[in-house]
Amino acid sequence: MNGVLKNKASFAVTMLASIFLSFSYATVSDAGERENTCPSKNFSVFLLEFSAKAETQKRFALDDLQVMVLKQKGDTEQVEPNITHVSSSALKFPIIVPISSFKEEGIKVVRVDEETLQVVDKRAGDSEIKTYTFKLGECWALYGIEDWAITSENFKPPQKIEMSESESYLFQKAMAYSWLGWAQKYPLTTEIFQASLDNFVLAASEGNPEASLAAAGLSLSGMAPKLDEEKLESLYKAAARTLPAGAEGLSYVYCYGNDIAGNGPCKDPSRAEQALIDSARLGSADGANTVGEYFETGKLVTKNINRAIACYQLAAQRGNSDAINNLERIKQREAAIPQPSYCY
Repeated sequence: MNGVLKNKASFAVTMLASIFLSFSYATVSDAGERENTCPSKNFSVFLLEFSAKAETQKRFALDDLQVMVLKQKGDTEQVEPNITHVSSSALKFPIIVPISSFKEEGIKVVRVDEETLQVVDKRAGDSEIKTYTFKLGECWALYGIEDWAITSENFKPPQKIEMSESESYLFQKAMAYSWLGWAQKYPLTTEIFQASLDNFVLAASEGNPEASLAAAGLSLSGMAPKLDEEKLESLYKAAARTLPAGAEGLSYVYCYGNDIAGNGPCKDPSRAEQALIDSARLGSADGANTVGEYFETGKLVTKNINRAIACYQLAAQRGNSDAINNLERIKQREAAIPQPSYCY
């Protein structure tokens, strides 16, 4: 009897072990299959799952990735795209912050061709844009990464002596983005100019005249989104303390605000005229000639031919050829040339 029970017990143990091992093998096998299963060929579904977990990103990244970073161009204050091939095993995952929705603000999906999509991630701002290129095979897979941030690791311009260390770096970073934008070669040109403007504004935050002038000028160039009138005026005021071009820009803002086209009559001719006079006082040849033209025509406030001639003479002494032509024009027009008085 004991032998029978013993045999039954042994049989039961063997069966349980067999069931357990079968279950274990099936679980491991199913897990392996799940690891290799495409989350979805519907890219909107795939992208959310891909971004959610580092392990998923590792599984669906090609072993050989094309990676672009911006690097300094020789010893210049410019940067250029530098493309290398990097093993995915050398990357630090996760490489993308989870995306909560396919339509999340700051996320844009661009179709390159039938089997290639690019995700543009602007959530960290225009100075930190990253793009991720995916290609469709048996499943979607990460093919390439572009990092449009200018980093201190890859950009080491000499410090501008008239600026603090932080002002200098931000200013030169902004200049580097501007050079990149003016090339007009990249799909992200608009964002590149916005990054330039953002960094100029940051460099100007302590009132640096050169950075303030650059920020205001880029805004009025039409290449970057327009700053509001109040901000534009404050930047030109900071620049106008020492820079003639700042005073000239301030004159424009008094007349036309942030209207790039300069439409309509001057809104504030009195302050606009004074700003132009200030630009001449700061040594601007162009400013002196412009003040002369306004004094001659009376298009702002003052109409005084004697002061106009004085301004033209001053501008001519500073090398302005238009002022020389203006003096010659008055000489030919007037029977008796009015005597100059004073420009400012």
